[in-house]
Amino acid sequence: MEKRLFVVHTQYNLILATGMAKPVDDLILFRDFALTDELKTKLENCFDRCLYIDGNYPKKELSAIEKDRKIQRDCQSISGFINHVYDEILVVDDMCIQEMYALKCAFNLNKQVVMSWLEDGTNAYFSNEVISGGMGGTPLKRFIRKLYFSIKYGLGRFYDLGVCMGAHKCLTRIYVTFPGYVRAELQDKKQIDITQEQFKKGLDIMYTGEPVHMKENCVVIAVDKLDVYGNKLPIVNAQIKQIVELAKKEGEKVYCKYHPRETEKMEALIETEELNSKIAMEYYLTNTTAKCMTVVGVMSTALQTAKKLGYEVISLASSVGTNKNAIDFYRSIGIKIK
Repeated sequence: MEKRLFVVHTQYNLILATGMAKPVDDLILFRDFALTDELKTKLENCFDRCLYIDGNYPKKELSAIEKDRKIQRDCQSISGFINHVYDEILVVDDMCIQEMYALKCAFNLNKQVVMSWLEDGTNAYFSNEVISGGMGGTPLKRFIRKLYFSIKYGLGRFYDLGVCMGAHKCLTRIYVTFPGYVRAELQDKKQIDITQEQFKKGLDIMYTGEPVHMKENCVVIAVDKLDVYGNKLPIVNAQIKQIVELAKKEGEKVYCKYHPRETEKMEALIETEELNSKIAMEYYLTNTTAKCMTVVGVMSTALQTAKKLGYEVISLASSVGTNKNAIDFYRSIGIKIK
């Protein structure tokens, strides 16, 4: 049986990885969310071996020196963990130094290893148009970054900042939930379908739990990280306010779910019932008692998940002027556009 290594970051990534996993596969998880003992047990039942590394979004902002030290510690952990020959390695954030290093380590043990990308939500289908302000933000910084990390970790051809996630030149396959709809920058990769069966298996492993009591015919507003909206935030706020007011007039309960790393509040949602932001939207979608529910958002990955599970889904992408690629994608998979 082929042995694979999954290198992932988010709870959505874990849905896909656990749904696809075989008992011989290994996992490296960057903990960008609260990892409970219960979830660790589930993961360790799915995978042969698991390595947990602190995520790249710490509560306290790290200095450049602290970030450098973290990368060094992470690479040491990865080097020690990758002591098996893998037939395939699947990464998510191929612009991350640690994942470039993991590709190198896997290649060193098997020159024929297949290098693949695992879908990271909407990133597979369109850009969220958030511009990098970090080391990759300008051509000069990109050059300095490449020179420094390539030399320090001997990355060679494994150092590659593609035009988007998944575009790394060493990645030949991409695993996606909506094959045939991927963004133009990834069309040269071999697309492999993550089946509905695998998707639901991952949801069951990750999120099946106690029923979440929610009103029938309710509306759930799935909010992206607010900084994604940029100067369009007031427009988004106004559109959501209209939806909330209309739902209330029709006697429908309105819930809202903020991004796990969100620290601000949206004025339009003050009078809605707030779901726990630390609990993944997928948990609510999987365990809700509501049989009829409408999920509303702009570009949240939760819209894709809700559509997969058969809920009515509405995106505000058009009304807030989101890029045409996002609108075309949502329409193509049956999400209503407003």
